[in-house]
Amino acid sequence: MIDTLRATKFSNSQFPISKLAKKAIPHNKMTTLQFINCTQCISSSLLPNQPLTLSPAGLIIPTPSTLPPNTRIIDLRNRIISPGFLELQINGSLNFHFARFESPDSYKIGIKKLQKYLPSTGVTGFYPTVPTVSSEVFKTVLPFLKPSAFKLLEKDEEHEQEEGEGAAILGAHVEGPFLAPSKKGAHDAANMHVPSSASLETVYGEKNLEESIKIVTLAPELPGSVRHIERLTKEYGIQVSMGHSAATFEEGSEGMIAGARMLTHTFNAMVRRIGSLFLFLLLLLFSNKRSPSSSPSNLLY
Repeated sequence: MIDTLRATKFSNSQFPISKLAKKAIPHNKMTTLQFINCTQCISSSLLPNQPLTLSPAGLIIPTPSTLPPNTRIIDLRNRIISPGFLELQINGSLNFHFARFESPDSYKIGIKKLQKYLPSTGVTGFYPTVPTVSSEVFKTVLPFLKPSAFKLLEKDEEHEQEEGEGAAILGAHVEGPFLAPSKKGAHDAANMHVPSSASLETVYGEKNLEESIKIVTLAPELPGSVRHIERLTKEYGIQVSMGHSAATFEEGSEGMIAGARMLTHTFNAMVRRIGSLFLFLLLLLFSNKRSPSSSPSNLLY
């Protein structure tokens, strides 16, 4: 799934730019934005000297023959501008883990280091992923993982750029604690919950459901999971991914009907159910009930 743009030289110098460029510019300065002296990647080909123009709403538009007044011009100085990758599940890197909290300052530093590092791998947006932890840890770390766009900075009046905050945080992905114990993998079974006996608000916190969480991975066959899926998708607008699950085809279908649109760790430890899973994947991929294109939907990973 591609949602952002990345500009880079043939070196270790990166200059990532969020597709939602309107968030990178003060509201009172929103205007047409054009990147010049750049090479675009189109249909697997590199096309030099192809300017890229964004509307004030942050959408890619055909380059007009005459630019509107106050158009902001950014010279990429022969860099390549191309679609960037979105990381759907990342628990941490660079000696930092999203589930480990020591202090607000050290946590923020860890996030910023990761934000600046990820564009070097081609990633321009990511969902920081918190695995199965206690409710206390969820409520402590999730407020730091709200969506935030890349900030574009200028060094001087000639539009010479410097690196901003790096890859955009797209919101938190919580992987657990509503997982099947038989498919727990590296997750801590002691912190797992059955959905019917633990409310979403008790585990994550209502404000985090409203502001921070964008994806939840759960096992659809657990008692109460279908109701949780319905509430997550309808009340909070959160995408649900089914994973760490021993669900049958029928149980997975119920999860999809309830609103789940993604699968986590597809085919992992599911060899005995390969036939039913294959049919379920076809059902998921060709479902007519699609979510808005601005968020991940109908995805397998």
